[in-house]
Amino acid sequence: MADSNKSLDQMNAQDFLNLGKEYFHKGDFEQANRLLKHVIKSDSYTTKDRDKALFTLGAMYYEKKYLNNASKYWNKISTDNIDGLHAQGLYYIGVYHQNKNNYKESIEAYCKAKNILNSTILKLRTNGPVDINRIKYLYNKYILISYNLGIVYNNMEDFENSIDTFKDVRNDESDIYFALQLYLGKILYDNNKIDESIKVWESVPDSHRKRHVEAQYRLGVAYGKVKKYQKSISILNKIPNTPENRGIYARSQIKLGEIYEILKEFDEAKSAYNNSRDIFYYKSERNLRILECSHKLVGHLFKLKNNVDSILEFLQVTPESESEVAHYTRASTAFKMLNNKEPSAFRLSTINGVNDPTEGIVLGDFWRKQGILENIHISTTTTFISCFTFNHDSLNQFRLYGKESNQEATGVSLVFKKDFFNTQLTPLGFIANPPYLSSYISREMNKTNELKDQIKNPLPGEKYELYRCIYLDPETGYLTLAQRDKLTFYRESKEDGEAEEKWGNYHSSTLRKEEDIKTFLFGDKDKINDNNSILSILKYIFKETHSYNNEEKQQILETVRFILLPLQYLVKHIAFQEEQECRIMYTTHLHDEKIRHDWEKQWMYVEYEACVRDHIDKIYLSPGAAKYQDHFRILLDQGSGKSKVRISQNPFRNKE
Repeated sequence: MADSNKSLDQMNAQDFLNLGKEYFHKGDFEQANRLLKHVIKSDSYTTKDRDKALFTLGAMYYEKKYLNNASKYWNKISTDNIDGLHAQGLYYIGVYHQNKNNYKESIEAYCKAKNILNSTILKLRTNGPVDINRIKYLYNKYILISYNLGIVYNNMEDFENSIDTFKDVRNDESDIYFALQLYLGKILYDNNKIDESIKVWESVPDSHRKRHVEAQYRLGVAYGKVKKYQKSISILNKIPNTPENRGIYARSQIKLGEIYEILKEFDEAKSAYNNSRDIFYYKSERNLRILECSHKLVGHLFKLKNNVDSILEFLQVTPESESEVAHYTRASTAFKMLNNKEPSAFRLSTINGVNDPTEGIVLGDFWRKQGILENIHISTTTTFISCFTFNHDSLNQFRLYGKESNQEATGVSLVFKKDFFNTQLTPLGFIANPPYLSSYISREMNKTNELKDQIKNPLPGEKYELYRCIYLDPETGYLTLAQRDKLTFYRESKEDGEAEEKWGNYHSSTLRKEEDIKTFLFGDKDKINDNNSILSILKYIFKETHSYNNEEKQQILETVRFILLPLQYLVKHIAFQEEQECRIMYTTHLHDEKIRHDWEKQWMYVEYEACVRDHIDKIYLSPGAAKYQDHFRILLDQGSGKSKVRISQNPFRNKE
């Protein structure tokens, strides 16, 4: 805090910096700018003082999203600066471009920052007394930048450069170093270099407890991958079940269950799945149900489950090339969610209120046309959804959604940043634990009451995964995936060539996903007898059920329904393809305490915990909502520089 009793003549450089920061946080950027420039331009202060002022002013411009201005001031920092301020500024620029998927610019900034830090560290080692603490401080920055750079290369699928970047970093026993080692092991593992990944993870010491436990889990998975099952079991069984390790413990128990399945040790598998059920309900319960079916069908049911998981992995929206999505809503609703004092929560509404009468039954219709007559549509749960699209400024969406007084193009498009969602590949946390117990748990409860505390719903505040929709024509089996339009790449890129290249890479990746999903659903068209697809497995299972009694048939049918449940509301009719929709979901039971309802207004919804205002990147106003521009700027901009409020570029005139 600056000393308010000092006159300007009495203030030193640090006083000016502190006072400038105070004005900036109060929203007075003009005064903050003036105070910092006083230090920058005056000959009364040292080079170190000016460097601090240059860095701070650049950081203020960066926070206001004026990247060019930030770069201008950071580039003026002395090359002899030993605090790493110039490199820190370049790191921020790299992060900015990384979050925007501008990988070329991100790599350039990170590499420059690393070179500066290398040069600075070399000078400190060779000139005068060696300052070990400062060198260690700068090298920690170097590791952090290398960590981000390696991730960028990995996102670009440039695995060689990613691995080389990580391996270039020497061990300094810091936490960030071992975080980097965990990621390096993951890249090696994903590229089928299992032995190398094991060596990397084994190097994480017990003294870094959090990283060590994560490394042990990954080692258990890796040893299972190379079929060293007893080694894997030994490691995974040692993962502690402590409050800080609940997630890793549950994941290790799921992996243990899968290994026990392979070894045909089904009782041990059931016990392991039950241990993970309180956190990863759906995945554990699904496997328990499979193990309760006839052992003749267990292998086919697990294959069915694996296909569903693979499809979901392809459908999950990840930030590499789709970092932002839009939600269309009424302007009045947006004002309530963006209110500074008491903002209303974002809502997921019941699936029964959507405008598509085929919701949840499109895939079932297709199965019936393929001769699978059993009803595999599950109706004992309730699903809530909220819809998003890759098209941020779409006239068609403005005409359909967010209408005030039923007038077209009067709504707004809220563009959300990636951190509004869960971007990790997780065990399907959007499916809640029901109030009734599975058959296996019920029998165990007769023996002991210790399991009662394990029956829980997802933890409050949990974010949900965002999935793109599959658009399917049930008559022909033709499908396509929700995806960005080519126009969106041109609108975000400054040069046509860059837009064309990004679109080409994205489109090719999407086509590959489509082909993979078709293979998992319907089979490989190049193979005459492909028995590994969901369609083939279902045909086999329901053909085999004729040899079972009615109770066994019902158990198998309910298990199949439960396995296919995550796909039920992700497959939409091809007629809705233009919407390019993705969605978050929450599947539960009608007595879930999260559900809010009003029968008079015919409302039924659950609230999403993440605050809307904290995760908005921008807002597009339709022609009919343009009159609210200044009102939204008051709520969203608040002196942050470049406005988050945009007027739609689409021409439209409402008829009076």
